Amino acid sequence: MFRYPVGYRVFHPNDIINYQINRWLPAAEEGEFTEAARVTSLREWEEAMLRLAGRAAAQKRHLHASTYYRAAEFFMGFERPEKRDVYARYREHVERVDTGMPFERVEVAFCNGKLPAYVFRSRGTRRDTLVLHGGFDSYVEEFLFWGAEFAEHGFDAILFEGPGQGASLREFGLTMAPEWEQPVAAVLDHFGVTECTLLGLSLGGYLAPRAAAFEPRVKRVIALGVMYDFFECLTARLGTNSGAALSRRLAAGDEAGLERLVQQIQAGNPGLSWTLAHGRHVSGTPSTCEYLRWLKRMSTASFSDRLTQDVLLLAGSEDHIVPVAQLYQQAAALTSARSVTARLFTAQDHAHAHCQVGNLRLVLDCMRQWVDFQMRPPAA
Repeated sequence: MFRYPVGYRVFHPNDIINYQINRWLPAAEEGEFTEAARVTSLREWEEAMLRLAGRAAAQKRHLHASTYYRAAEFFMGFERPEKRDVYARYREHVERVDTGMPFERVEVAFCNGKLPAYVFRSRGTRRDTLVLHGGFDSYVEEFLFWGAEFAEHGFDAILFEGPGQGASLREFGLTMAPEWEQPVAAVLDHFGVTECTLLGLSLGGYLAPRAAAFEPRVKRVIALGVMYDFFECLTARLGTNSGAALSRRLAAGDEAGLERLVQQIQAGNPGLSWTLAHGRHVSGTPSTCEYLRWLKRMSTASFSDRLTQDVLLLAGSEDHIVPVAQLYQQAAALTSARSVTARLFTAQDHAHAHCQVGNLRLVLDCMRQWVDFQMRPPAA
C-alpha cells in the first residue's frame, strides 16, 4: 500500500506554488523536492524541476522523475512546444512505475478522438466497478496508486481522462463541455459496465454529479472536493469588489470592459494568469469573456435534484479554491438523492486543503469505507 505523508505544510509563501508542492510531495523525494522548490518565479520553478527530473531519470527513479516532469510542465503555457516534450517524458516515466498491481492502458473512442483509460482488474472476487476521473488540471496517471488500491479491495478500477483533460486534450484536441454524462457513457459502454461508483476530483465535483444526474448506470457518486458553482470559485478568490465588477460586466455583455478589468486584476498575479489561460485551453474558448460564460455553466444547481444515487460529498475547511459554503449548498440541493453523506475535513485532520491534500490516506480510507457501507447486504 502506497504511503502518504501526513500534514499540509508551508514550503513556499505563494499559496498556489505551496499547494502544488504539497500535492506532489507523496510521489517525490521530500528533501530534494522542497529544496529545489525555493524559487521566486515560475521560470525558476520550471528550471529547478527539469534539473531534478533529469537527475531522477538518469538514476531510473521513475516515480520521482515523472513527478518532477509533471511539476515542470504544470505552469508551462500551451503555446510552448517544449510543453509537449516534457509531457511525453512524464508519461514515459509514470507508465514505468510499479504500482504493485497490473494495469492496462486503453483508448476509448469518443467523438473524433479518444479517451485514455487505465484499467485495474480486481484481485479476487469483483465487488464493484469504480470509475475515476479528475477535473481542471489533473492527469489520470496521478491516480494510478488509487486504482491499484481499489483493485486490491475487490474493485475493477477504471481511471479515465475526458474531454479537456490530459491526453484527450493534448493528443486528440477534445475540449471540455458541461455534459459530462457523454464521456462517462462512452467509457461505461466500452467496458460493458452495467453499474458503478463514480468518483470525480476537484472540478470533478461538478462533473461527476452532472454525469450521475443523466446516467442511470452510476449507482453511487463521490465528489472529492464539491464544486457547486465554478464561477463563484473564481470570483471568491478575486475579492468582493473585483468579483462583483467582473459579474456585472459579464452580465452586461461588456466584453471590452471585461477584458480591461481582467488585465488589471491579473497584473502581477501569475496564478490568475495561468488559471485563465489554462481555462481557455481546456474549454476551447477563444477569449476570456467566452471562457467566463463557459464557467457560468459549470454549476450543479440546475440538475442536483435529478440525482437519485447515494452521494458522498467531501470538502476541506480551508480550501483555497472552493468556498466552504458550497458544501452546504450542494448537500441541500440533492433533494432526490437516495442518501447524502457529507464530511468537512479540518486542520485537525491535516486534510483541510483542496481535495484533502495533506492526508490522502485518510480520505482514501473514508471513500472506501463509505462504498463498503453503501454496498452492505440489505439485512445489515
